Amino acid sequence: MFRVIGALALAVSLAGCQTTSPEARLAANQTSCAGYGFKANTEAYASCMMQLDLADKENDYRQRQAVADSLRRLGQSMQQNRPVTCNTSGSARGGYGNTVYGNSTTICY
Repeated sequence: MFRVIGALALAVSLAGCQTTSPEARLAANQTSCAGYGFKANTEAYASCMMQLDLADKENDYRQRQAVADSLRRLGQSMQQNRPVTCNTSGSARGGYGNTVYGNSTTICY
């Protein structure tokens, strides 16, 4: 159970890494290229923008792969057979077969 919660928290947190909108990313890249001294509407500026865009896409791909790998490992660990221990406590009175009457609590872990 803790693994499932941990994996979900990881997936949500990694999904939250993609908080930059395409417009904000474009503006940041434009600022970066201008900061490098490239002038807008030149071949060098276009090349700078393309390189930054390709780097952004590579980073996005790596983040998606990291999430997919984490979820794959989680799925594999959940498929492993693990012993389950159950404890019953409280009062129980008679019954037929496996039926128990009364105040009893069963906890499995």
